[in-house]
Amino acid sequence: MSNGSATTCDENFFDSSIFGNYANNENYTLTIYPATSGESLQVIFLSFNTEAGLDLLRIYNGNSVAAPLIGTYSGVLTPFSVTSTAADGSLTFRFTSNNNQRRAGWFALLDCTNSGYCAASSTNANFEYIGQVNGAGLSLFTGSGYYTNQTDEPPLAGETPGTSFDIDVVVVDPFATDSIWVFVDFNQDGDFNDPFELAARSGVLGVFTAELYTLTINIPPDAALGTTRVRIKVGDASSGTVPANSSPCQLFTYGEVEDYVIWILDGLDCSTTSLHSEFEYISQVSSTGLTNASGSLLYADYTGLPPLGTMSESSWINIIVSVTDSYITDSIWKYLDANYNGILDYPSELVGEFGEFTGATNPEVVSVPVFIPPGTAEGTTWMRIKLGDTFYDVSDDPCEVSFDFGEVEDYLFTIDNTVLPIELIAFEAYLIPDGVRLDWQTASEQNSSYFEVNRSVDGVNWSAIGQVTAAGTPLEELNYTFSDLEAPYGGLYYQLLQVDADGTEENSPVVFIYNPEVGNLIVFGYADLSGRRLASLEQAPPGIYIAITNIGNYKIVYPGK
Repeated sequence: MSNGSATTCDENFFDSSIFGNYANNENYTLTIYPATSGESLQVIFLSFNTEAGLDLLRIYNGNSVAAPLIGTYSGVLTPFSVTSTAADGSLTFRFTSNNNQRRAGWFALLDCTNSGYCAASSTNANFEYIGQVNGAGLSLFTGSGYYTNQTDEPPLAGETPGTSFDIDVVVVDPFATDSIWVFVDFNQDGDFNDPFELAARSGVLGVFTAELYTLTINIPPDAALGTTRVRIKVGDASSGTVPANSSPCQLFTYGEVEDYVIWILDGLDCSTTSLHSEFEYISQVSSTGLTNASGSLLYADYTGLPPLGTMSESSWINIIVSVTDSYITDSIWKYLDANYNGILDYPSELVGEFGEFTGATNPEVVSVPVFIPPGTAEGTTWMRIKLGDTFYDVSDDPCEVSFDFGEVEDYLFTIDNTVLPIELIAFEAYLIPDGVRLDWQTASEQNSSYFEVNRSVDGVNWSAIGQVTAAGTPLEELNYTFSDLEAPYGGLYYQLLQVDADGTEENSPVVFIYNPEVGNLIVFGYADLSGRRLASLEQAPPGIYIAITNIGNYKIVYPGK
């Protein structure tokens, strides 16, 4: 301890001398703020020894000694805890000593909480401690600690009310008098006091160096939905009575306490979540109506933003997705609530899929075509984008309760069946020796005037790079092309602005392509559109082929002889 202030969580807190006795005539004042705004500081004293009545530690509920005094502590005290209720979550400590006896001082743990959950800790964690915890969504090696807050880790599991799940707990150096207790705040009222919240308990443990124990957690049918706290406690019944050691809020001698979270989901309304998003997560989504930069999340609800795009029934749209730390086994699925019933009917409402990740760039930007089903009525509805790693058995079910790696994001999408001046049925980008070529095809046009070609390097800021005159009012399908001979290197987005003779405008879907620097593109081979590999194009018939390159798979046109 020293004069000043600190901002921290999950730290040890000592007097002025960590390993010896504090000094005479000390007078220190220290204010500690929680590291996260909105949380409150909690201090758990595991040992306390000062000269009784003379060497005093005063604790104030706030950021100065003018704040309300919580208590004055001295002498040899049993373990105790203090939690701030101040608006900023801070505590202020003032220690004064005289010039007489010097004692060992104190050893305490600092923790931050936003929930008011009670303190719990052992005071001796040299043995009988938690070495590893495994759940469906998390496998975490821990270590010798008194109390550890693991609630910033991914959830141990994601399950629905009325179901059950298992957790494995490895206990290091157990004693025959040890037990494991698991508490879950099922009603999310900020405590573990309700009788049904002692969710599992082991029998007495063995005496081997490290043992694994499996405990089954049954989720009540009326459990509250959302993330909630789980407390795992290992304790030695020989160091206290069994009822006392089974308390979720006790400071006890031998063992350890660790806090985690689980996610309780409503499977009836198609709730879903990834359990890991440290990598393989969606970092940006772009379409005609919205570009949204997200981050490393398990699930994100963006239905409060403007719609991702607007299209008519029986039409298609490209949605650009940036994936950070992608793997070649990743896939993206897109779903649309086309019948407006509030759920995603599977598989009829699976409207887009992509599974050709290369992992060659980071983030990897892919264009996922989405087809709006025939008969979709006008209105604004719900679209789900799901990213998952198929190596870990993720399915294409939009309502899969939980899966290991990836992310899920929900958006709005608008259906507008107004007849457009141009019916666009294809829009694609290809690499050519001098840049990028854009090809598009229309099924019909009504008084069309021209196409404005726009380019962006980030999917947000666009520049017009050219214009192509439209045919007017033909009844047959027409093909158009435009070559961007000044295309910069890197990822490029393209979009057409379709303009009618009366000034009506409509944006096309966005297409994406990666333009490599000269000399960096290595072609390993080719494949036709059915996926058949070719060593070269020497004997191949005319058509469209995929170049297998060091920076991904890109369509090229081979005109033949």
